[in-house]
Amino acid sequence: METKYPDACILLMGDFDQLPIKLNNYYQIINKPTRNNKLLDKCFTRVKSGYSHCHQLAKLGFSDHYVMQLIPSYKPLSKSKPTYVTHRKYLDENCKALQASLDITL
Repeated sequence: METKYPDACILLMGDFDQLPIKLNNYYQIINKPTRNNKLLDKCFTRVKSGYSHCHQLAKLGFSDHYVMQLIPSYKPLSKSKPTYVTHRKYLDENCKALQASLDITL
């Protein structure tokens, strides 16, 4: 995966409560309990300082695990202005004329 997508930020996530996982060159970024008072769900990344905060949110649906929100530590270099697109309706007769022109070119 890292060879195929060298610029991607890869996150390995899961419920690792039964596995004592140690991954070389990966860092655990969840630092709050994910189920009751235990940290079971883990998230590993190679970007050590890629996330500044980890927030524990409410449980989702019938799950007994909390939703975790990761806040990236980077700031965008610039914010782009919104792009506005104007659409216009074409008359049905113009669409038919265009279609007829396309049909004879093939």
